[in-house]
Amino acid sequence: MKNKTKKRKGASAVIEFSPARIKIVQATVNSKTIFTHLVSLECRQDSERGIIEAAAGAIKAHRLCLDRCVVCLDRSYVSSRIIKLPTVNQDEIKDMVRWQAAKLLPHFIDEIVVSHRTITVSDDGFSYVLVVVVPQSSVEKYARICDGLRLKPSLFTISSEGLQEWYRSQQSSFGADDVCALFDIEEGRCEAVVLFQGKFVFSRSFSLPAGMQTAQVKQKIIEEVRASLESYGKQEIYRPIKSTVLIGDENKIKDFVSFFTYNFSLTPRCIHHFANLDIKKASTIVSSEGTVSFASACGCLLGENALSFNLMPAQSQFRLLYAEKKQQLKKTLILAVCAAVFFLGAVSSSFHRKKQFIDSLDAQINSINPAAREIETIKNKMAIISDQLDSRGSCLEILRELYAVTPEEISLAAFIFDDEKSVVIKGNAAKMSSVFNFVPVLSRSDFFDNVEVRYATQRRTARGETTDFELVCQLNARPGGQ
Repeated sequence: MKNKTKKRKGASAVIEFSPARIKIVQATVNSKTIFTHLVSLECRQDSERGIIEAAAGAIKAHRLCLDRCVVCLDRSYVSSRIIKLPTVNQDEIKDMVRWQAAKLLPHFIDEIVVSHRTITVSDDGFSYVLVVVVPQSSVEKYARICDGLRLKPSLFTISSEGLQEWYRSQQSSFGADDVCALFDIEEGRCEAVVLFQGKFVFSRSFSLPAGMQTAQVKQKIIEEVRASLESYGKQEIYRPIKSTVLIGDENKIKDFVSFFTYNFSLTPRCIHHFANLDIKKASTIVSSEGTVSFASACGCLLGENALSFNLMPAQSQFRLLYAEKKQQLKKTLILAVCAAVFFLGAVSSSFHRKKQFIDSLDAQINSINPAAREIETIKNKMAIISDQLDSRGSCLEILRELYAVTPEEISLAAFIFDDEKSVVIKGNAAKMSSVFNFVPVLSRSDFFDNVEVRYATQRRTARGETTDFELVCQLNARPGGQ
């Protein structure tokens, strides 16, 4: 499910879950995003109750407002892959992705949550799609944690997309062949993300031993970064990496520049995870352990309207949709009530004036009623006399005209005349052609207009074949132009 949420104003927050810690970032979003609280606390993800208690304590201690929030899941919780599909139709891609995604995890198709984004389309009609998959049990766990914290998140995204949006906030534009590798390094964890034209197409997350500069950490980074670069090199949309960025506490990661250059032939630049961010001077910045990077959590707020992936479980999505519809219904009812009150007020304000006007009209009507009734009686009598005069001569004239123009081969059986000046003529003829020749004869008469054959049916009799017919036409009100 793609995120279609509009840019929201007011206080927004992100709560990020990773294997070793929870990060909560709060900001005010108006014309720009200003960060007011950045809190990180060490918390193992084994016990849901422990996570709820730790997060609730931080929320209460720092008076955080998480009424509107996004949940960010660490990249290590999800699987991703680029797949090639033989279509460019988005509806078809959506159907295909779900079945292909089932191959990424050892779960049935109804036991996974899937989201995707089309990266590019080839000239031969194939689509390259980035698929993200997570076990449904995992996201339901964090949905229950949100319920325990009384949170109603609008989206479940992943840290890789947060890093993508954080880096996009640092860059003004991206070239057509711009490929950048990001390495977000913090205590006990590193995430590698490759961006193509500003959108991530590959990512890996791996744990690190304790300490930032120990030999064990550097050896682990060598192994994992090499594995990440080799894995990215196998992708069908592989493009050479043009630039490299190290993200984190600049004082802690600057020593890795020469290390990356020597081991991977990459010359990275270091960017502090707070670089170019609007952080309120009196903001709360708390880290309960070691060196922490808030880049991915901040990125989710900076690019909230651009987040593509949503791994929210179906039940939570249904509840969110139900709440939105309920809120819309409340607004509609309030507007309807306000409109009704306004209308009733307008009606009641002029009721007395209208009643006086109606009473005045009633008085005038009552004064002229006797004369009006006498005139109506005379009018009705004249109408009766006129109808009698009209009917007295018209029928004879019409019948005389009808029999005058009827050919010998046609026998008339019925002549039906109604008050709407409509005539139905029934009869029979020896031949079908005689019926249709009779139509123009009637049409030329001054008495008949719009002559049509309603039906003409042949049947066999003892004397041979005969054709029964029915014609319908209109009478000319003033035949002969009288």
